[in-house]
Parts: sequence; C-alpha cells; structure tokens
Amino acid sequence: MTEEVSADKKPLDLSGEMPLIEGVETDEEILLSRDLTGAFIKAVKAFRFYPPDNPTLKGLRDQLLKKFQFFLNKYPSFVIQIGEYDLSYKGKVLYENRDMKTSLAFFLYKDGLREIRFVKHLEEWEVQGIIDILKQSEQINPLEDDMVTIMWEKNFSPFHLCRTAWKLILMLTVTVCEGPS
Repeated sequence: MTEEVSADKKPLDLSGEMPLIEGVETDEEILLSRDLTGAFIKAVKAFRFYPPDNPTLKGLRDQLLKKFQFFLNKYPSFVIQIGEYDLSYKGKVLYENRDMKTSLAFFLYKDGLREIRFVKHLEEWEVQGIIDILKQSEQINPLEDDMVTIMWEKNFSPFHLCRTAWKLILMLTVTVCEGPS
C-alpha cells in the first residue's frame, strides 16, 4: 500500500541543524586549522625530501600560502600551541608524533617553543623562510643555536613566538613572548 502525500504535511526541515557525529569535527575553524596544519607538515616534509629545484615544492609552498591567507582572512590569527609531541589549535590536537627523531612538535618543543602565532599579511618570503628553517632542523648545532634564535633572526614580522625559560633555582616556568602581539 502506498502512502499519499497530502498538502498539509510539511517536509522535514534539517537546514537549521548540523548533526553532530561522534568523533567527527564539525567546527569550521577547527577543520580549516587541521587542513592548514596538514599542509604545513606536508610542505616541511617535502622540502626535506626533494631537491630544491623540484617543481612540486613550488606548488606545495603556493598551496600552503593560499591556505594561510584563506584562514587569516576569516580569522584574526592562527595560533599553534606546541606540546612535547603534538601541535594543537584552541585545545584540539591537530598533529601528534611521539617519535623524537621525526616529530616536528618535539623538535620545536625541545628548543623551548610553546606557541607560534601567525597573523594577517603573512608574506610568501616568510612562509618560505619558516620552511627553510624547519627543513634544516637536523643541521642545527644545539651548542651554537636554537630554533627560537634562528626564527627571531629572520625578522618575521607577522608572527609571534613564545618560549619558556626555566629558572631551575625557583622551579618556576616563565613564558617570554617576543614580537608583535
């Protein structure tokens, strides 16, 4: 028996709600930050692997720059919190790697970086400069330099570094923020 649709029945309207699916992120800002972080990690890995004249690298850098610009046109900043083995945005883990030899998060964390803040007007040379620093991470002599110093010396204008300095005598953690706020 077929059911007839009468004129007084209204179709179900689901336009006002987005269903929450357990384990699946629905917040657009978090989704975009996850996509941007993925593109950033992919670009850093590719720049470490491919020779500098490989055309794939230009495409990855351009794609990363566009993702940064898109995100920063929608939101005032992109703040990556750096944990010992993870990178997060607004408390949501976007990247995790517990292998100390290959983890970008661990590499930044061990040099004292706890946060990187990207803001509007990020330029192509700055994106390339960050990638260049991170691709050379294995060649940094820890007795002469650290990641914070190398990034600071590049004079990146539109991002903000926060590092933690340990005062062992007082067992107190002090966060030192440098750059524009």
